[in-house]
Amino acid sequence: MQQEELSYPLERGGNKTVVEARRELLESLTSGGSICPCCGAKVKPYKVSITSKMLRELRWLVDESGAVDGASIYPQQAKFVDFASAPPDIRASRTISKLRFFGLVEKKMRLSSDGKESEVQGMWRPTTNGIKFSLNMIKIQTRSIVFRGEVISTVGPSESARDVMSRGANEVYDEP
Repeated sequence: MQQEELSYPLERGGNKTVVEARRELLESLTSGGSICPCCGAKVKPYKVSITSKMLRELRWLVDESGAVDGASIYPQQAKFVDFASAPPDIRASRTISKLRFFGLVEKKMRLSSDGKESEVQGMWRPTTNGIKFSLNMIKIQTRSIVFRGEVISTVGPSESARDVMSRGANEVYDEP
């Protein structure tokens, strides 16, 4: 019998299998979180919205990646860019990593001799959607619900980069 099929007495009462406890926890995240049935810790997802600062970082990354040449875009030619070379005002906001929750950037990965992948510190490149979004060619849902670095869902209406920039002081909306 696999371990996940066994029942365990849980912190918050009752016997549940690990699978049941995980399912209950994941279901609670869509309604704002709850108490972990295994350990009793408060568990909640995070709401992440694309802001004008994040969009400025994305536009800088697109420009530096070499993916745009005049009126043409070449997503397959986008190179990884060292974020340490960004201007101080862009580097200071430190929100570029959140753009991965929307599929707009990707982190450079290194494969070690033992076959394990690890991130290369500070190296990012825009994805095809990141390039298109920064150039107002597509609209995307600009709010995500995130738990442990994974997107649970995206919410709200689709917006263009222009819509994000026009929000001004009201950068983060409350999700329904």
